[in-house]
Amino acid sequence: MKILKKPGNVVFDTKTPNVRFYPSTPVEIECPLHHAHNTTDLDFLKTFFPPKKGTVHPIIENLSESFYYKIKA
Repeated sequence: MKILKKPGNVVFDTKTPNVRFYPSTPVEIECPLHHAHNTTDLDFLKTFFPPKKGTVHPIIENLSESFYYKIKA
């Protein structure tokens, strides 16, 4: 699943959690992330983007100030 994090327009992919990219063209939003799973966004993100060496994954940084969307692949 590809996830768009706003603000910042950063795209993360659950298949490659350590890779992020910044699209140069608008991406097509499928739905808000919380509509794509049955748990909290934080629990969902922790499942696919675990911390490395004691530091929080960049997708989780500023969680309370961020918006997450499932985008079309």
